Amino acid sequence: MSRIAQQMRPSDFKVFKLIFKRQWLLSVRNFNELIYPLFYFLTAVITFKIAIGAAKAALEVNIGIIFVINIFVLILTHETLISKDYKLGFLEQFYLIGAEFALIILAKYLAQLALYVLISSCLIPLVLFLTEVGFEYWHIVLISQVLLSAVVLLFLLLSSAMLLGSKANVLLSVIVLVFALPSLIFATLGISNHGYLWLLVALILFFIPIIIVVSKYLVLIALEDKG
Repeated sequence: MSRIAQQMRPSDFKVFKLIFKRQWLLSVRNFNELIYPLFYFLTAVITFKIAIGAAKAALEVNIGIIFVINIFVLILTHETLISKDYKLGFLEQFYLIGAEFALIILAKYLAQLALYVLISSCLIPLVLFLTEVGFEYWHIVLISQVLLSAVVLLFLLLSSAMLLGSKANVLLSVIVLVFALPSLIFATLGISNHGYLWLLVALILFFIPIIIVVSKYLVLIALEDKG
């Protein structure tokens, strides 16, 4: 790294704070991009409820279908993680000054997860009402959905980094669905057996450092090829 680049390089904390704030504000301000996945989510839940009619589905079935819809909604928003900033050249600016990309990727991940926690907190009561699931399950459904979202976002992050610059959205969806399947099972079973939720926590803690580091090098490779 040149001497000038070293002088221009912001501190790691400033980079993390800037990226986290920017990712959060972009997600909130781009209302059109946010409302479409929410509309899709609610429409899918209502359609499911209409399809089963007055029949009473098991608790795990109701919650499982909600979680499946949640996974597809997350896949719909995958471009907000890395792809959009890559296309706009925003990541290149930090690459040129030698910023730590592991922190950039971690900040993007945590900001996106924080947004989903906020959205889930607002949506879960409405979804439970629509599916006629008792409100006594509100807190455990919220925790399960947040943990599932955390795992799915990790693999969305990895898949997006792997496919930077390509248009293989179908491949991205397949990769995420394959890796998200065990987490989906744990999240659904965790509604009645909370021990499965601890397995999800363990998966998140295990995969976060691995996926962040791998994604960092994949992004750097893509930026070098682009340059």
